[in-house]
Amino acid sequence: MCPKFEPPWSGFLEELDDLLDEPFEFHCIGGFAVVVEYGLPRGTNDLDYFTLVPANRITELEKLAGEGSDLARKHKVHVHHAAIATLPENYEERMKEIFPGHFKKIRLFFLDPYDLVLSKLSRNIDRDRDDAS
Repeated sequence: MCPKFEPPWSGFLEELDDLLDEPFEFHCIGGFAVVVEYGLPRGTNDLDYFTLVPANRITELEKLAGEGSDLARKHKVHVHHAAIATLPENYEERMKEIFPGHFKKIRLFFLDPYDLVLSKLSRNIDRDRDDAS
């Protein structure tokens, strides 16, 4: 399956890539992952990430591209640090990069589909159960 990279995400991420001063690696979870990587036919306005490398730049990133930032207002999407999430053991070993080489500084990694389903079911929210089915 070929992932979708469409507006508003394409413009948002390309502009964010230009604003960053060093490489950033996102471990993406949530709706962004199921929509972009796995083609779920619903929208999402946030890119949830569990891990950011470098981790010491989370606050700065949220100010630059988080909810309420100039970039978020312009594109009507934003990044969101999902600090509380239940992820399967050793999930990092099964992640894959999406759009490798597309950006200068952004690297997006998505959970394996089984790990993504498990992470969504553990929240026990209707929307997440619907995403998993």
